Amino acid sequence: METTNTRRAGAAAVEPDEPPQASKRQQILAGARRIFRSRGFDGASMGDIAKAAGVSKGTLYVYFASKEDLFRDLVLEDRRQAAEQIVSLGLDDPDVRGVLRGYGRSIVNMLVEPEHISMVRMVMAAAEKFPQVGRVFYEAGPGYGINRLATYIKAQVEAGRLRTADADLAACHFLELCQGSILKPLFFGVTAQPTPQAIDYTVDAAVDVFLAAYAADGI
Repeated sequence: METTNTRRAGAAAVEPDEPPQASKRQQILAGARRIFRSRGFDGASMGDIAKAAGVSKGTLYVYFASKEDLFRDLVLEDRRQAAEQIVSLGLDDPDVRGVLRGYGRSIVNMLVEPEHISMVRMVMAAAEKFPQVGRVFYEAGPGYGINRLATYIKAQVEAGRLRTADADLAACHFLELCQGSILKPLFFGVTAQPTPQAIDYTVDAAVDVFLAAYAADGI
């Protein structure tokens, strides 16, 4: 078992030619990603991660005090990269249908990526033992997406294009509609990757249902 003293000793043993820097941190995260995905959270060790990242264990502890801290930062990094793939929501764009269509497709395309599916499975497996990991993933992923879409919906309500008393709930409705019958079968390995046509069909239907419920009169 890796104790606090072991960590301190490892950190003290870091070579002087291995200064903390952003590229080294990314190198460690890349190695950790490979180990976590192949062995799961419980099966991964800091020694394995250091070896996969090509750094000493002392260097590893300079950047991350524990496996939990490393896993949390990996989750945040992956969520940040995923967020960059999502199209922006133009608050002033009057074409609500077009904005929702583009946003829904980018969300679903991100959700069905094999890397994302692997990350969700890994987080769910670790969340019972380390609930803070699940909380970080939710807040940086689904929670962030709900808040972002709710902000857009509120702007459209103020502009008279949508009507709702609960923007957060409406955002949840739309995001769940976009997933349709695509996402859950993927999580359980029941189906293969959906085709672009299947994603478009599902998202378009989600937009139709959402607007039928929330569009203001005349839109």
